[in-house]
Amino acid sequence: MFKFLFDLIGGIIGLVVGLIGGIFGLVVGILGTVVGLTVGVVVLAIVLVLGLLALPILLLIWIF
Repeated sequence: MFKFLFDLIGGIIGLVVGLIGGIFGLVVGILGTVVGLTVGVVVLAIVLVLGLLALPILLLIWIF
């Protein structure tokens, strides 16, 4: 009887821990994706702006 109770309590604790872990993992994954996309877009924008700024300078160097 006691063994059954311990198994039940252990199972419930395992289930709760698993659910919390799963939700936490999901949240971290979503946050990671959002941060990754944001950083990617920002880096892309910076590279594009620097590229556009560098083009006239490169043309001037190339002409002279």
